[in-house]
Amino acid sequence: MKIYKIIMIVLCIASLSLFACGHIHTHEDECDDHNDHHDEVELTKAAIENYDIAARKIPLGATITIPRTAVVAFKDKYFIYAKHHNKFREIEVFPIRIQNNLVTLRNISLHKDEEVVVKGAPFLRIILLNHKSPVSHGHFH
Repeated sequence: MKIYKIIMIVLCIASLSLFACGHIHTHEDECDDHNDHHDEVELTKAAIENYDIAARKIPLGATITIPRTAVVAFKDKYFIYAKHHNKFREIEVFPIRIQNNLVTLRNISLHKDEEVVVKGAPFLRIILLNHKSPVSHGHFH
């Protein structure tokens, strides 16, 4: 039953991308000298609205507590998504506590001027996976 749910979610999200009306631009070629940014994508405001993506500033410290909706889990790995202007990047994180609707994380490589995506993180996971795919050409419509 769990695999069925995963397949249905992926199919639904894939079909949403056909109707997104937003433009996604990757910066793989433009940022060769910035290794931190080779896996980031820039979304238009329309795409951010269509995917209902929201981010907020999180106080930085040795540990941070964020909403559970901000964390995407895949196998034994956990990810959050950082936003700077309309650019997004994936960060692997290490939860130390998951309680109710909050997750406490340690050792976050978040820059002081970045926000954490708290809504729409699963969409960003799929967008970035498409970007990393060998068949990706850098632009999605």
